[in-house]
Amino acid sequence: MTMKKLLAIEAYNSDGVCLQKIICGHMDACKTMTLLSEAVIIGKSIQSEKPKELLLTEKLIRKNIQDGLITLYYESGHYLEIQRIYA
Repeated sequence: MTMKKLLAIEAYNSDGVCLQKIICGHMDACKTMTLLSEAVIIGKSIQSEKPKELLLTEKLIRKNIQDGLITLYYESGHYLEIQRIYA
């Protein structure tokens, strides 16, 4: 049995309130967009959702990598915290 590498992502607003929790298989980010592939939004209906691509078109202003945690900061003040998990 092989282990699959996944990303656990938490999306926060500018006040530090967690808006969504997302699990995805792959992420690509550049200054103008962030693409989450094979993404599932964790919530009440997680069993009924199929993996999909989520596209964020906010401008990325900076990133921080510390102790295995990646944080992406966007122009609006929102940010994503990303950790690698194994399933």
